[in-house]
Amino acid sequence: MGNQWAKIIQENTGTFADHTEYTTPNLEFDYVDLDPDLDMGNQIVHTSGYSIKRRHWLNALGGRLRVNNYAAGDNIGELLKSIFGDYSLFDADPCFRHKFEPLDAGTAWTLYDYDDDIPYYRKFQGLQATRFELNAPARDVASVIWEGVYADEAQVDMGVTSMGTLPSVRPFVFHDGSVSFEAAQAYAESFRVSITRDVPEDSQVMGHRARQYMLNEGFTITVECDLQLHSWENLRRYYGGSAQTTPQDEDEEVAGVFTLDGPSSGGAGEYDQHKLLFNFPVMVITDHKTVKTRRDRKVERVSLEAVYSANNYVYLYNTKATYAAA
Repeated sequence: MGNQWAKIIQENTGTFADHTEYTTPNLEFDYVDLDPDLDMGNQIVHTSGYSIKRRHWLNALGGRLRVNNYAAGDNIGELLKSIFGDYSLFDADPCFRHKFEPLDAGTAWTLYDYDDDIPYYRKFQGLQATRFELNAPARDVASVIWEGVYADEAQVDMGVTSMGTLPSVRPFVFHDGSVSFEAAQAYAESFRVSITRDVPEDSQVMGHRARQYMLNEGFTITVECDLQLHSWENLRRYYGGSAQTTPQDEDEEVAGVFTLDGPSSGGAGEYDQHKLLFNFPVMVITDHKTVKTRRDRKVERVSLEAVYSANNYVYLYNTKATYAAA
């Protein structure tokens, strides 16, 4: 892949149409996949007089972008802020605890795609996050999929641009993870947390091809877990109560905590490791499947969705002092 890297930096949403950048937060990072998709709004239509389409023009402008990467303590903070909208800091130098919560207000970002083999870099502007998905698979490292929609893009002469310091903390791995329901440890093999934010892509106004304003709608937070099957407790919760043995007329709320611990952070106590923790105290089981293969392989797949709670949050512990815009 050569000298290819990316940078993401927050924009001032008060000047969204101008894509004015802050100095911080920003992150230069390597990646596994970077997949932009520009839509020029081409329209090619049939008219009378010809059997083949003759008329063509350009309509609304916009694009989508997808990043696939390993998930570590030092390369996902900006991505979490972009999907949630903001964060709060618990100071415990040299390790810091950052708290991300679902907020109505969103943030806009610029992403730079650098490549030493090409003299121009691509600059994606007015980028709003639509999906953050953390995958912690069995017997593997954790990965993140981050997606967004952007308003406009440009090519800029690389000049003497050089690659900065890229993230270097070891990614989270499955054997340092844990899942608990109602404060009881589950026999988890893997889990996936998906946080999506609805961002209308058709919010153009007359006089402009590209979007000029930010619109943010609702969140959807879902979790899917593969667990070793040791009891029917989660199936009973799906029935409507952990003590129920038949399907009920009302569902049951379940508290879930999903954690990945990383390498040492140099801190002490609660702050001694890089860590990623998802806390969703009010969840509903939306699907339950049991898979039995061979005599010794019994797994249950539990799908859940978080509903409103003032305590829905994500904690990220790392050595970065701030994600504040400045």
